[in-house]
Amino acid sequence: ELKAPSDEDGLILYLSSGMFKGIGEKPDKKIVERFGNKTLDIIRNNVEELSTVSGMTLTKAKRMHDKVVNSEFNQDIILKLNSLGFSVKEAIDLITIYNSRIPSIIENNIYDLVEHVSFDKLDLIFLRDHDEDDYRRVEALILHNIYSICFETGDTLVEKDELFIRLKKCFNKTF
Repeated sequence: ELKAPSDEDGLILYLSSGMFKGIGEKPDKKIVERFGNKTLDIIRNNVEELSTVSGMTLTKAKRMHDKVVNSEFNQDIILKLNSLGFSVKEAIDLITIYNSRIPSIIENNIYDLVEHVSFDKLDLIFLRDHDEDDYRRVEALILHNIYSICFETGDTLVEKDELFIRLKKCFNKTF
């Protein structure tokens, strides 16, 4: 798990890492000297107080706040996606594509990610917490199997019997 720096030298290195464009090393040191180990708390929760540090403006303070909050948000999403079974690379790619919508997509219909993650992987993740006959899964299975059949045969039409046979294999229940 990634952790924010907690000692003053680490905080100065973090703030002067280049992540905060337009804020130099001198203001970084002044911020840490003034707020010490509470620096990240101040950045997260008190933009006005942060802007009173010599060399800072309200605009710079807001930019710094937004970067820290966004970085923490992305870190939390990466950890959540990783716990679901996504690789770190997949998590970063999904965040890049979907931004802050990713938690909502995961919660509402994980199959919406099928253009970027394999159907089989999404299906395994979905089945951990949902019934196999959930309407979102059934709809995704139908689309996935239609696309698969069309790709395999080169046809643009699918026989309903062939589709039904494939779909039956995706369920433990008998029909």
